[in-house]
Amino acid sequence: MSIPLIHIGYHKCASSYLQRSFFWVDEERFFDLGKSNANTYLIAPHPLEFDAHFTREIFDRRLQEKPPGDRQLVLSSERLSGNPHLGGGDSLIIADRIKEVFPNARILIIIREQVAVIASNYGQYVRQGGRMSLRRYLVPPKYIIPGPGFSFINFEYHRLIGYYHELFGRSNVLVLPFEELRRDPGEFVNRVLRFGDVVELEKPPEKMLNRSLCYITLNLKRNFNWLFTQRYNSKGAIDCRKAGEKFEAILYNADQLMPRGVRQLGADRLRRKVARIVGDRYAESNRRTSELIEVKLEALGYTSVKEILKCV
Repeated sequence: MSIPLIHIGYHKCASSYLQRSFFWVDEERFFDLGKSNANTYLIAPHPLEFDAHFTREIFDRRLQEKPPGDRQLVLSSERLSGNPHLGGGDSLIIADRIKEVFPNARILIIIREQVAVIASNYGQYVRQGGRMSLRRYLVPPKYIIPGPGFSFINFEYHRLIGYYHELFGRSNVLVLPFEELRRDPGEFVNRVLRFGDVVELEKPPEKMLNRSLCYITLNLKRNFNWLFTQRYNSKGAIDCRKAGEKFEAILYNADQLMPRGVRQLGADRLRRKVARIVGDRYAESNRRTSELIEVKLEALGYTSVKEILKCV
């Protein structure tokens, strides 16, 4: 097997753009090893069940059925960086599995300023049925028995980046800030392509970033999530997935009619709430991450909570 490019996320960091613009659709440059294979054979198995040899055979079989030729092998799933709603607790286990199955892989990691990425992940949690308020989602009451849930540690990027450096070597791990995609899409895309030894593009495709719900709509959905059984609400009053999907579609269509100014006010309010809870807990991690990836994150907006609150 030739050297694969493994894109592990993080969640809400341009994964859909990379997947739908390149990894899954550009059949001239990339050969997709299958997100479903990543979820089924790398992520889902219990630690006592995982079999690296069997998993390699699964991927080898895919290559035999449809030879990739000169195309770059790619495996892209943001879930490979862990589940943010469960604290990313299995991220190191998954990293070890990737090393066992693809020992010579190149690893692509996309990061994003923590206040923004936490706000976006909370929005995803609510869209998928979550009922907790922002504060309860981020900081559960002390009387609740500890269990899998959100963890601020998950977004201390230096920890996972450092681990991948140890496993694969620094030169085989590319870390790009999401903010660079917004600032210079062409250079962002071509850095990914160069890292994968793929021919560069003269002009990247237009960004297809997932549009989040307005904060007003998000709160409305959260207050109605008790009605429908969904991923993060297993005991809905109406145990019908299609009903929940239809309700969300109605909300989404209504949300598109929100004036841009109202949407921005809502987004700013959510960011302020997240910033006040987060505080400056990521300052040291961001300093260490900057050193690891040799990028001045502060210049990209990875600043103190006071600076963030000034901007929103």
